[in-house]
Amino acid sequence: MLSVYSWTVHTQSRWSQRYRVWQQMQRNERQFLLTQESIANSLREIADRSDMVPLVPERMIEVPIALPSTASGQGQNKAKPLEASEQAPPFFYPVGY
Repeated sequence: MLSVYSWTVHTQSRWSQRYRVWQQMQRNERQFLLTQESIANSLREIADRSDMVPLVPERMIEVPIALPSTASGQGQNKAKPLEASEQAPPFFYPVGY
């Protein structure tokens, strides 16, 4: 009987801890959304007050990607490729996120 009572108390305690964490997460989410909307609204107000031109596809300028220049080799040294031992190790993103 004591084990059932202790299990019940422990379960209720854990549930209330998790519930508080959940409530805090909800408050943080609401605060984040409020802040995000506030920033978006202030940006809209700034754009309305300024002489900014609205973004429309007809006014967009497309800039082509620049290809690497191929020099004729006059006085320029080409960099030699790094050997396997000199190359930087690959970057791995953390898995725990």
